[in-house]
Amino acid sequence: MVGATRKINRSFYQNSENRRRFAGFFRSGNGLTQTLRFLNLYGVLGRYLPAWEKIVGLLQHDLFHIYPVDDHILAVVRNVRRLALDMHSHELPYASALMQSFEKQDILYLAAFFHDIAKGRGGDHAVQGIADARQFAADHFLTEEESDLLAWLVENHLLMSAVAQKEDIQDPGVLDAFCKRVQTHERLSALYLLTISDIRGTNPKLWNAWRASLLESLFHAAGRCLAGNDGNPHALFGRRRQEAADLLTRAAVPEKQQKKLWNALGSAYFARHQSREILWHAANLVHDFEPPIVRSRILPQSDSFQVMVFMPNGPRLFARLCRIFSRHGFDILAARAFITEHDYILDTFIVQIPSQHAPEDYPDIQSALEAELNSFIHGHTVAETQSCNRRISRRSRYMPIAPSITITPEEDYPDRYSVEITAVNRPFLLADMAEVFFAHNVSLRYAKISTLDERVEDSFTVFSPDLKNPKIQSSLKQALLEQLA
Repeated sequence: MVGATRKINRSFYQNSENRRRFAGFFRSGNGLTQTLRFLNLYGVLGRYLPAWEKIVGLLQHDLFHIYPVDDHILAVVRNVRRLALDMHSHELPYASALMQSFEKQDILYLAAFFHDIAKGRGGDHAVQGIADARQFAADHFLTEEESDLLAWLVENHLLMSAVAQKEDIQDPGVLDAFCKRVQTHERLSALYLLTISDIRGTNPKLWNAWRASLLESLFHAAGRCLAGNDGNPHALFGRRRQEAADLLTRAAVPEKQQKKLWNALGSAYFARHQSREILWHAANLVHDFEPPIVRSRILPQSDSFQVMVFMPNGPRLFARLCRIFSRHGFDILAARAFITEHDYILDTFIVQIPSQHAPEDYPDIQSALEAELNSFIHGHTVAETQSCNRRISRRSRYMPIAPSITITPEEDYPDRYSVEITAVNRPFLLADMAEVFFAHNVSLRYAKISTLDERVEDSFTVFSPDLKNPKIQSSLKQALLEQLA
């Protein structure tokens, strides 16, 4: 086999029959994963495609990829292929059904094969991989339409994951920008399937019910947007309010009581919350609208709780609530800090239950958490655990990443900024960052927490007129870096 591999050279590649056979692996799909693994094991892939040879055994020092690049790519190809096989449909029923009805499965296999092929060259591997994908398409008899889809998927393979995990997809502007990039239902379906397969092939710890729900929510919202069913933002907000009103009416809640709730929350509330969240808030607040209030629920088919806290605004409340969650060992997956026109807070958290707990323990854990939160909001305890435990894992010490912070003004909203933070994860990190925001007179409006094993990529929407001043912005960055170091 080794001797035969040496015969694979430029003239072998230029033979049209050889190229048809290689492309046939992807067009057929049968035995694709095993075939590619075999060809990689004996060095055939690297001889046939010089770009592949450069990524064989290439390690990724980013705290969440646990495989060399070539092994990761083949794992992603395997994941896409499993979605196409009915025998594996029980793993991801919805994604499997979507894949099995997708017409260009071979292009998805190729997108998985090429999505990281430009790793290790320096620069943006997603952009650099376009040339490799297009050259392969031209050499292997793909149509122009197939080539365009392949190149687009390679270039944008990180798009859906980034938007779902870092941005507020309940913001119509975010959704509109995403749909302008995607443009078609075919691209949306292909990107959704590739993103699922990519995350699952990166690190087994990364795929969970929370990430699955984020991607599925974005997929369905974008599908409606592309179909033109969402209309303008004002119509969307009105629809969200009407859906909640219909629910309360069916529950025999008097109209006077409903108006009291909507007046207290204000019109901005419907712009910042999704329909499912609004329905849950309304069902819990309308009958007991005397703050402070704590409510929680176990999210279906998940290892996570959703928690809401409604109470008069006060100093450092968000940070103090975060400390309670951290003290109980919860990872905060997402947090929305909403302040009403009457200076009340409605903070909503998604928190992940520690992995050592079995599902049958969840109700007891939920009761204990609600009890402590109720005690705190009624002033009986002070949630002031200090973040003295800053220890990071051995792996993080040997594979450190430099923390990064970017602060960007939002064009359509005066005094509103996006803050993007990448760092090594540690206990109480979110609470400590919230303290820094408070100390710099920065109001936290929304937080999207993306924990990638031992690395965090957090996105915050904040409000502060002071951040126009470059010195204050620099001071905020420096204070955050001190917490991330």
